[in-house]
Amino acid sequence: MTQFDVHRLGDGILVVDLQSDLIGLDRSRVVAPMRSDRADIALPRLTPRIEIDGRSYSIWMQEMAMVPASALGPVVGTALPWQDEIKEAIDVLFRGF
Repeated sequence: MTQFDVHRLGDGILVVDLQSDLIGLDRSRVVAPMRSDRADIALPRLTPRIEIDGRSYSIWMQEMAMVPASALGPVVGTALPWQDEIKEAIDVLFRGF
């Protein structure tokens, strides 16, 4: 498992892995769900937009959670090109700016 990998959970929801690989904790992962992109999102800095397989999604940082690593399905994409936007959204969530 790698930070910024996109996985599909068993219920079909796409999630992006937010957890650093450098800390060696692999039994669980911190993830945020992805939703089909909508133009009317009130806080765009909190919900960065990314593209996977030609489809646009928003990452909903305010819904991040821990999941067992075993719940993550195979990698279906990467959010690595948007890592700066994702890190900024985490700052917005926890620091307010």
